Amino acid sequence: MPKISNNELIAEARALHNDAPLIDLHCDTFCRMKKAAHFLEAKPKRHLDLPRMRETGIWAEAFSLFCLLYTSDAADELDGVDL
Repeated sequence: MPKISNNELIAEARALHNDAPLIDLHCDTFCRMKKAAHFLEAKPKRHLDLPRMRETGIWAEAFSLFCLLYTSDAADELDGVDL
């Protein structure tokens, strides 16, 4: 097997990334923020935001959002969430 350089490996990985969709099927980002507008801003301490999705070539994301069922009113869990 021929030895491949780091630059060749990176070029091959980038070519594959450009041709194949990158889809993340689980993300808790919205569970950690109160306003969806925060997702539109680049924030280095966050797991994910729209600018980084565009920069890294993520084609699609499945966001998860859940309510805790043991609360008296599930709507309280979503209080203040702006979607």
